Amino acid sequence: MVSKLLFGSFIGKLGKRIKFREFSFSEMSDCADEEIPLHTHEDAHFLLVVEGIYITSARNIPDFCSASTLIFNPAGTTHRDRFQTRGGRFFTVSLEPEGLSRVQDGINLITHSIGFPDVEVSWLGSRLYKELQTMDSVSPIIMEGMVLEL
Repeated sequence: MVSKLLFGSFIGKLGKRIKFREFSFSEMSDCADEEIPLHTHEDAHFLLVVEGIYITSARNIPDFCSASTLIFNPAGTTHRDRFQTRGGRFFTVSLEPEGLSRVQDGINLITHSIGFPDVEVSWLGSRLYKELQTMDSVSPIIMEGMVLEL
């Protein structure tokens, strides 16, 4: 049986989460005592590996993703994932369909999962994660700009 995860939902221990406009930002930790079931995400999302070695069955992603790898999964991605060793952490940026349609004109969105070990792209993910940690009144504007750049 495949579990369906709603907008902004992930399996793990939730650290910090904020939502504004069409975006949800979440800091998550590995579930040390839980088997991760096969699941489908209803939303498109970016996932930044913050700590640990991340393993996913999503197509087109390397078998082992180290910290600083940024992954994009389009809406409807079905996979099973986990960390190689317990204690992994990840940061996510979920995108509501309305937000994607707002920016979709003029951009060809990726229609399959892809991993970005590239330093420049993962740097943006790291900056987003740091902005979540130091949240202030202008952070939402900064974060939206960075998501659009991704």
